[in-house]
Amino acid sequence: MRRIFFSFHEGQLFRIAVSYFWDRTEGLTVDDLVDAVSATYGLATLPVTDIVLPASRVATNGDRVLAHWEDSQYSLDLLRPSFAPTFGLILFSKRLEALARAADAHATLEVEVIEVEVIPDEEAIRPVQLEGLTRRLNKALFRP
Repeated sequence: MRRIFFSFHEGQLFRIAVSYFWDRTEGLTVDDLVDAVSATYGLATLPVTDIVLPASRVATNGDRVLAHWEDSQYSLDLLRPSFAPTFGLILFSKRLEALARAADAHATLEVEVIEVEVIPDEEAIRPVQLEGLTRRLNKALFRP
């Protein structure tokens, strides 16, 4: 992971957004990522056409939703950022997201966003860099 954004409303975590280092997803296809996430979250709903997200604190203008998972409480989207050749995930609580949006509509939103930048252990990734990053290796290493 490259960055993780935690969003809180009234002290409750309601959204987690994750972006990945491009070299850790290099060569992976959308199907590879859908398979990896589906192993944990079940079958994905694949959009008929790209869904372009509006700009927000966790998505930039033009990010595309490639696949979607949900149950009665949570929603998860696989994204392709408009600014980089990598992928991202956004997971949120439907109930708390709705409360945060309603508060935003009334201009009383007190959302706290915490951004965490993950610094990779150079010693751990050096052998991978020397061998070249391949789809097969990244597919084996990828964890949503």
